[in-house]
Amino acid sequence: MSNVFFIETFKISLDKYMLSKKNDTERIVMKNILIVQITRLGDIVQTIPLLSDLKHIYPHCNIYMMINDIFHESKTLLENIQTIPVILEKFVTEDDGNFRCADNEYLQNIISSINKMPIDMVINLNNSPVAKHLLEKISCETKLGFGTQKSEKWASYNMAFLRTRTQSSINLVDIFRGFTMDKRKSHAEYIPHTQTENTHHDRDAIAIQCGARNKKRQFQFVHYVDIVEHYLNKNEKILLLGIDSEKEIAEQIIAHFHGHKNIENKVGQTNLMQLIDTIKTCKRIFTPDTGTMHIAALYDTPITTLFYGTAYPHETLAYTENIEVFMPKHENFPCYPCPEEFACPYSYKCHSFSFKKMLNDIDNHEFVKLKIERDEIGQCLTPMNEQAKLWRQFAKYYFLNITDEDIVYDDDTKNTITRELKLYKIIHSMDIDTATENFHLIKPLIYYKLLAKDDDMIEKAIQFLQTQGNAK
Repeated sequence: MSNVFFIETFKISLDKYMLSKKNDTERIVMKNILIVQITRLGDIVQTIPLLSDLKHIYPHCNIYMMINDIFHESKTLLENIQTIPVILEKFVTEDDGNFRCADNEYLQNIISSINKMPIDMVINLNNSPVAKHLLEKISCETKLGFGTQKSEKWASYNMAFLRTRTQSSINLVDIFRGFTMDKRKSHAEYIPHTQTENTHHDRDAIAIQCGARNKKRQFQFVHYVDIVEHYLNKNEKILLLGIDSEKEIAEQIIAHFHGHKNIENKVGQTNLMQLIDTIKTCKRIFTPDTGTMHIAALYDTPITTLFYGTAYPHETLAYTENIEVFMPKHENFPCYPCPEEFACPYSYKCHSFSFKKMLNDIDNHEFVKLKIERDEIGQCLTPMNEQAKLWRQFAKYYFLNITDEDIVYDDDTKNTITRELKLYKIIHSMDIDTATENFHLIKPLIYYKLLAKDDDMIEKAIQFLQTQGNAK
């Protein structure tokens, strides 16, 4: 991709902007908003509700989104959004697993082109050194998102749950939307625009996503077999979906069923538009936590998904109500959810879910089926453990000034609050090791303190915990 692309793109946008400014009599407030979203396809899809919010808040705005060039096709999902594809390999360097920006000519040309535009607002949706470096280079007074002072409380609050994920309950979509929280009446309002369209296609197939980005969240082979067998017995058409690296899984499935005529292998054979067209024709899609899941949600295709390993549905489930989702019960699998970077020492015990039982309406006792609901923050899942419920309630209280008076916590939670608050008051030096060794329920609060050094929220959180736990 040449630098001419960026220069010409922004020259056109600048000309349009300056022309609009001449029409003072109409008093149109024009906003040029830049979104930095340079990670995965699923994250791009999960940005769409924020884009919808921005269009609602600033009806006449121009929205640009910086994306990884390998996902340039995603522009087809982004209505009235101009994408800025960047080739990360041209300016990102790696040193022992740490990624940094190289201020080379390629990056300088990108930043120079952006800074020639009158950007009114930039929102960074990636908590990475690379994205934060880009943010620093962009000339703009209003900066929101990760790595910005104005959004520090909301960003740091959600980052604090990365080490205490079982207490996390805020979907990534709502984390993104939270950066405009002061402009919105309710974050529960959003419905994907595509759910009102494309719903009358003849749906004639069952689709199965073969594979996932991380092996820990990928279906086991027996899962694929159980799903395919169930629907072949019903004489249904089966579509196998995936990318080139997942061809082996598809070939194993086809071989297991001796090349059955009702199984069509589309793995590695679809670009994004073809994948979308395929998903629109499906009665249901079975998939782990993947970009395919999020695309299916956009087009209201029914989804059945199983979260285990590193994938945690309270964080990254597709933003839709047309979904069945299962996850391991924490009491049976205390290691769940696990870190991505470590090999599983337990032989993937959390993968023991049976699709055969589920499809025949038999209980998978060690797993829970979650219900999708909406509240003032956005999408939430129930049942939710007591600790996650507590911190979600605090988020409503602190960020939205909402108090849920009808929530009553069990004695174990109240006792934990009392015990940990007493310990918190006598430990004067807080660090990661102290938090890990001595705390559980209020561990996110300690991580937040280390991240944001914000005494106001700390004091409000302690007061809130004392009230909720009747702690003295």
